[in-house]
Amino acid sequence: MSSNRLLHLKKKKGIQEFDKIIEKECVLIPSDISTHLVGEQLKKKFGESYITIAKSSSNPARAIRNFEKHHLLVRSDKALEDLKKSFPDISAKMLEDEPLFYKDQDYRSFKGRAKPHKLLDFESFFIDKPFMVSFNTGLEIKEQDSFDLEIVSIKKEGINWELHLSDESKVLAKNLYWGRSRKEYYDLLDVPSRENINKQELEFLLSVQENSLLSVYFEFNKCLHETSRTLFIPQSQTYDRGHYILDFNRPDKDSGKQEMTASIVIHNRDADEHELGEKIKKMKRKLNKLFPGFVQSIKMEEINYFPNLLSRVENVESREKFENLPEFIGTQSLNLVERSSIISNAFKSYEYSKNI
Repeated sequence: MSSNRLLHLKKKKGIQEFDKIIEKECVLIPSDISTHLVGEQLKKKFGESYITIAKSSSNPARAIRNFEKHHLLVRSDKALEDLKKSFPDISAKMLEDEPLFYKDQDYRSFKGRAKPHKLLDFESFFIDKPFMVSFNTGLEIKEQDSFDLEIVSIKKEGINWELHLSDESKVLAKNLYWGRSRKEYYDLLDVPSRENINKQELEFLLSVQENSLLSVYFEFNKCLHETSRTLFIPQSQTYDRGHYILDFNRPDKDSGKQEMTASIVIHNRDADEHELGEKIKKMKRKLNKLFPGFVQSIKMEEINYFPNLLSRVENVESREKFENLPEFIGTQSLNLVERSSIISNAFKSYEYSKNI
């Protein structure tokens, strides 16, 4: 996603326009890297009877890059351990120094007596030091046959899902794997399909707490912070508006350059491009005061928006209770393990897909 067009949807060249019903055994709606990995397993099983419906900004190569550089969600030894069960050859380097928060014109430890400005939902997750993860083995997820179209509505009839697309075509499938927001899935259902959902399924769909992540990756032509650590900068000194969460990499000793990822948890589910752009402008103004020359030293920036990436649900006992629902995967998957982290749960859905 480019810095000047946050939510731009780009039509693929040569995409076929459908004015008929397309029948497939399996359809995947991907989002993050774990959902694209699930797609690899589905392709092996269903072959030509498998298709993805994905926005052009959601492709495998970008998903790998985003995971390694932009949404730093591996933030505990347990999460890293879970990830290595799937990919033993990955390497991971943790940021070196303890995270600090900015208050009263000074940086303070979370372990001290001083308390930070109020941490909003999911912000405390970023207090743990992140791991910079690299797959090393040249992980490659093949580009799948994909419809670069919007889903207009969904109908569940018998064992089939019927997905109405923005080109007025529709896809029929017996198996639906959903990696995007559960609430979005519910919103797209037609009225009869909603009425068939049982109480437990409805609770699963609507009780989930979801927030999005706005991430800005910077490369600077000079050192702005002397070490590698996470800094929490309040967005406002007066109101509880959350923090700019800055993950600084260690400066390159030879070139003097530095990389940093700035994360903002978005609590407004309906945030549009204008609101996201304003948040980035305000962040740059704030950081330019705290780090002199911040704006002038930006060599490159890359903006990414991850809708509903951060989710929290109660643990569930069994998948068998959700017979009217698709298979939710990635960060939207059922949590079958107590106190599983966001990313651990996402990759568990990938491990589960190997046995389909």
